[in-house]
Amino acid sequence: MKISLLVIVLLVSAVSFTPAQSAYDRRYATSAGSLLQNMPAPTAAEQAAMNRANIQWQWQQLANKAKKAADQAAAYATQAAIYNNDASKQAAGDASQAAGYAGQAAQDANLGYSSDLQSCVANATQAAAEAKQAAAQAEMDSAVTKLENERDGIVAQLKAKYDPTISDLESQIPALKQKAEDLEGQLSQSERENARLRAKQLFQPKDPWRMLDGKVCNAKDESWYQFTGIIAEVKPHGILVHGEFGPPTETGFGEQTYFVDNFPVQTYPVVDDETITADFNLVAHLSPQASVYHFTNTTIDLRVNTVRRLDYGAIVTSPPPDLVRKWNTVIIADDTNPEITKQINDNRNQQSAIESKLQQLQSDFDREKQPVMAEYEAKIEDVPNEFSKRAKQAEDAKKQAVTDKVLKNNQDLADKGDPYGLLRMGERYRDGEGVPKDLTKASDYLQKAAAAGDPTAADELKKLPGQ
Repeated sequence: MKISLLVIVLLVSAVSFTPAQSAYDRRYATSAGSLLQNMPAPTAAEQAAMNRANIQWQWQQLANKAKKAADQAAAYATQAAIYNNDASKQAAGDASQAAGYAGQAAQDANLGYSSDLQSCVANATQAAAEAKQAAAQAEMDSAVTKLENERDGIVAQLKAKYDPTISDLESQIPALKQKAEDLEGQLSQSERENARLRAKQLFQPKDPWRMLDGKVCNAKDESWYQFTGIIAEVKPHGILVHGEFGPPTETGFGEQTYFVDNFPVQTYPVVDDETITADFNLVAHLSPQASVYHFTNTTIDLRVNTVRRLDYGAIVTSPPPDLVRKWNTVIIADDTNPEITKQINDNRNQQSAIESKLQQLQSDFDREKQPVMAEYEAKIEDVPNEFSKRAKQAEDAKKQAVTDKVLKNNQDLADKGDPYGLLRMGERYRDGEGVPKDLTKASDYLQKAAAAGDPTAADELKKLPGQ
């Protein structure tokens, strides 16, 4: 069995080198192959044991590969956990999957489930790759979040600079709008009142000048009311009417029967049941003492009825000039209200000034905010590139570390007089591999390697220029 184990070790060693290995490695593998050729052939039992051991070793290697992938995924998840974002949670999930596949691979290796073992290794490797990607994404997302927080902090400072004034101005606008609405309502009411007053002032009653109680009056004065309705009865000194009376151009005091005393029936002959419309512009005076008229209903029950008494007065054709001048100088009411109109304009100007100031403040805020947003937008967009550069630098540093380590190992061996170390340093100085190209030093190292018994060094020495 000892021989069998030695054979296994030699077989693995013999087939494990690659064409990229050094001449020293190739010579070592050739020596091992020669040793195997000189050994006696194993028996059938030994060969079977060797085959079983080799298969079990391969299974264990696969299980180890799955475990290594799981360990890598766990490392990525730990690395991403500090960011505590969605991508870090994804990395943790990938690591958990990789661990599950590695555990299953270990069981399959013990039980000899080779097909399932291969699948577990592939899945664990894939989960590890996804965990690596998620960890990188977690770091990038964290970097983006940090930049966004910085940007939002600067914008918040700008808002704090402008918001108090903006808020104060904005709070004034609703009150101004409400005031404008109230003023518009007042203006509408005023215009309606002015229109009513103007219509009343422009009203021209029939027979505008009257004699009443021995005094000339204008029929547009107070207590002169327009009357309409159906004539119920024509009396020698007036007319009994059923209808309404009230201020000119306005709604009357309600439907009723009333008597118009001194109505000039000779001037305006009227008959019973005739209708007096508003177009006639007929007015009569109602005494402040609310005089009444009594009449007997001769057509029904001979009852005595009492109704309101209006006095038409006596028509005056030539009124006193001073009275005419007085009534001609009456200013007719305008349809508008200058005072309210001025308040509306002032309110509108105030609101416009505030809105203009708000617009300017918002413009100033945007002017200061825009370069901040543009700067951070560029930084955020550059995050993937920055991480790509950092990843490449890390990879280059890793490769350089390996190169430096190998170079140091070669130099240490050369310093000890090792043929392989001397050979490699000669090759390095010849090719400028990890050291400045120096053919003199290359020749010196190759000569020492050849003197130490390395046949390859002698061959390489012959190929040097000038040799």
